[in-house]
Amino acid sequence: MTGGGGTEVFCRAAQPIAWARADSADTIRAVKAHNAVGVALCGWTPERRGTVQGAGFVPPLSRILPLPNAKQD
Repeated sequence: MTGGGGTEVFCRAAQPIAWARADSADTIRAVKAHNAVGVALCGWTPERRGTVQGAGFVPPLSRILPLPNAKQD
């Protein structure tokens, strides 16, 4: 946790992001990085991804964490 409580704030406010086939490689990399932060700091898992406060759209798991050996869009 950060000294200023930044992790707690992020975990309350952030939610997983999905990408689309039409997104650029840079956008997809940024989305994957954001989602990796959520996994590392907030414990996002397939079971918990819909529990983010205020979450409306919850992308499919394959759009949150690339699965090993899975074809990516």
